[in-house]
Amino acid sequence: MLRNDLLLEESELQCLELQNLAMEINFFTERIEILERKISILLNTIDTNLLSIPGVNEISLAMLIGEIGDFNNFSSLKKLVAFAGVILVYMHRMNMNLKVLIYQSMKIDI
Repeated sequence: MLRNDLLLEESELQCLELQNLAMEINFFTERIEILERKISILLNTIDTNLLSIPGVNEISLAMLIGEIGDFNNFSSLKKLVAFAGVILVYMHRMNMNLKVLIYQSMKIDI
């Protein structure tokens, strides 16, 4: 009887843990949505056309700006790209030259 009670308690604890994890996922999902809206608002105040580059979205641009700061601190695009840890790829498609940023790795200090 005692073994059955212990198994039941363990099962109840696992259910509580799963409920807690699901609540954490919901909390962080809501927090991410709030942060993405804040990023969008802040990026609208910055005069940049970097979002027009294929492969660059608001999140990656915010990370890039957070990592680099003022783009004017770099004397060339090549130096900026090297510092950011990305690869600038030139693609030719339908008589258009496209610049695409491919992210190798992004340093984030937590």
